[in-house]
Amino acid sequence: MERLNNKASRAAALLVTLALAGAAGCPEAEQMIRQVVQPPEVKVSRVRVTGVSRQTLDLSLGVEINNPNPVGVTLAGIDYRLELMGRPLASGSASSGIELAAMGASEAEFPVSLAYNEIKQVYDEAGDHDEIPYAVSGTVSVDTPIGEIPIPFKTEGMLPVIRAPEVTGIGLEVDKLCLSGADLVLNVNLKNPNAFPLDIQRFSYSLALDGNEFASGNTGPQTVRAKHTGTMSIPVHIDFASAGSWLYSLITGGKADYSMNYEAAYTIKGHPVVQKEQKEGSLDLYR
Repeated sequence: MERLNNKASRAAALLVTLALAGAAGCPEAEQMIRQVVQPPEVKVSRVRVTGVSRQTLDLSLGVEINNPNPVGVTLAGIDYRLELMGRPLASGSASSGIELAAMGASEAEFPVSLAYNEIKQVYDEAGDHDEIPYAVSGTVSVDTPIGEIPIPFKTEGMLPVIRAPEVTGIGLEVDKLCLSGADLVLNVNLKNPNAFPLDIQRFSYSLALDGNEFASGNTGPQTVRAKHTGTMSIPVHIDFASAGSWLYSLITGGKADYSMNYEAAYTIKGHPVVQKEQKEGSLDLYR
């Protein structure tokens, strides 16, 4: 082990010396550096879904880079191309600046966002399949003592079919009513269109009725069965004195237009996925 460490130290010192000589304009030094420096090895270690909505599907592209050189190098960036079922859906570039350790493996993650309407077309072609094939290819660029080196990569695998859950409607029930206020239950209907159970870790919301702020809060873990609609029941207390006369009119009238912003945190296929949406409509108040 000590012999290997000494060898790596001498090689590192040699590379640094040659790099300094190359920077000073010595062509012989640059040629020697190209003979000594080995290109890092690149592979895509994982592709996972991190977010879903009716607008986008967000992915995280995990890249593992093995640097066999006795000196560290810098990951400059990545150019990528993503295909689902053979259809090109995304391409782009991302900068990094991550330092890659000498003679070791390092990991980096890059976000990729896909238009959900394009994803839906692929899903429709997939039929009832729970997974679809993906291919990721491109180049990773690393900064070395001899300049930037582009390294090609390509990987294939299977990606779960994840359709965006949807709030199909909400309702209010009066639990207790008195002159000073009301205890209500907000029922949120969430449709799970997927072929697997939807594990809801957290559902946070902000609700406005007839243009007035009504309530905000969150509810805890719950599961919606595959291809079913579940109902989340959230208790809400309203004070008439602070809410104003409009709320009393709502309770006596029994109807209102609503606007709800929500953020849901799910566990899908063992991975955390976040959904941020807005839902508008009209609701009935049940007593």
